[in-house]
Amino acid sequence: MASKQAYNYIYLLTKPFLMHLNKITPKILFTTIAAFIFQISYSQKNYLPGYIIKLNKDTIHGFVDYKNWNTNPNDINFILEKDDTPRTYNPNDIIEFGVKDEIYVSAKVNIEISPVQTNLLKDDPELNIQTDTVFLQTLFKGSKSLYYFISNRNRDNFYIRRGDDFVLLAYKKYLSSFNKSASYKRIIRENKKYQGQLDLYLSDDCPSIRSKLPYIEYTQRSLEKLFQHYYNCSQEGIVFQKKKEKTSADFGVLAGISLSKLEFNGEANLPYLVDTDFNQSTDFTSGIFFEVYFSRNLKKWSIQNELIYNQSKFEGRHHSFRNETGDVNTFVQFEYSYIKLNNLLRYHFLLNQTSLRAFINLGISNGFGVNEKNYKRQDINFFGNERVVEGKALEESRNYEQAYVLGTGLKFNKFSLEVRYERGNGMSEIVTLSSPTKRVYFILGYHF
Repeated sequence: MASKQAYNYIYLLTKPFLMHLNKITPKILFTTIAAFIFQISYSQKNYLPGYIIKLNKDTIHGFVDYKNWNTNPNDINFILEKDDTPRTYNPNDIIEFGVKDEIYVSAKVNIEISPVQTNLLKDDPELNIQTDTVFLQTLFKGSKSLYYFISNRNRDNFYIRRGDDFVLLAYKKYLSSFNKSASYKRIIRENKKYQGQLDLYLSDDCPSIRSKLPYIEYTQRSLEKLFQHYYNCSQEGIVFQKKKEKTSADFGVLAGISLSKLEFNGEANLPYLVDTDFNQSTDFTSGIFFEVYFSRNLKKWSIQNELIYNQSKFEGRHHSFRNETGDVNTFVQFEYSYIKLNNLLRYHFLLNQTSLRAFINLGISNGFGVNEKNYKRQDINFFGNERVVEGKALEESRNYEQAYVLGTGLKFNKFSLEVRYERGNGMSEIVTLSSPTKRVYFILGYHF
């Protein structure tokens, strides 16, 4: 009873909007979402306690606008008090800054900029070096230190420290040609100079390192394991170690209403479909979801996978006049129930450092029909003789519907509220007759 009252309440609130559902287009929804994003983009500040070390080596404590950077930042915003005007610092302005569990140091370094995509590799093992002053992320700090830099080119570079110098661990993938059976073949090879550098850097205090080096890959995870082994082996103390970030996930339930419209376009000899204005179907929908968050960028990116139940019922009437010979009145009814698998890429917007987040998502839906009603009744009057013909409204139909999905909403603690637009290909299997469906969902979610 309570669920029915909630359903009626939501319907009354949204009724003015529902009256114009047939006029909704992706362009309108995209424009609305773009305006929404523009309004909230200025509030995406995330000042957390942190510090900077100035060039004169003074340490200043305050608040850093923390972005959980996916690539190393070019600059940061820093304030002393929460209401201060932020000041921007780049690697030439400060020695170091720290925020949350991350430390970045300023360094003038060599950066290997060769592409890593297989189709862009060249037949050249030599490093392609560019020198720049950047912020390096500290992974290990101690008697032996490890640093990380990833640019907007998505090229990983790792560094060790010798005194005041930051030394690039050299690595490059390249192509190599060789003659086999009188024809040249090209294979991918690797310049693994970094393994020798690590041998010289670590093996004096931990000889067992040498047996591991041939298996060490040029990845953050592999190098962190190596340095962890070094500190366990050498009994040296670790001044700082970057905590490992894990992919997180949650799951929950969804419930709401769907508002659907159906139309037919194409086949001229089916006027009772093409020329009929079908009613809007208002129905209850529910399901479950599993959302996986990516580790960086403050978990702004996630993938939401859903399994939901949705049904729609469409009815339409068509009158065909045959001059003086008579007329035909056609009643058409479609009723479909689907189990839908939705896969959505979602982006979250932080709002004023609270638990409130706005989000947009885009994805695809695959609906598998579990129930179908495809009915047509024709009352035919021909020279005064009346007869009734019943049968299928659509001779070639399918129980599988594909759709794209676009939505936006808000999430607060464990609750989310979303408005979603979906456009599907409907039930017509006839090549010359399309049956696009348009749906708008109002969905309430609960995250366990």
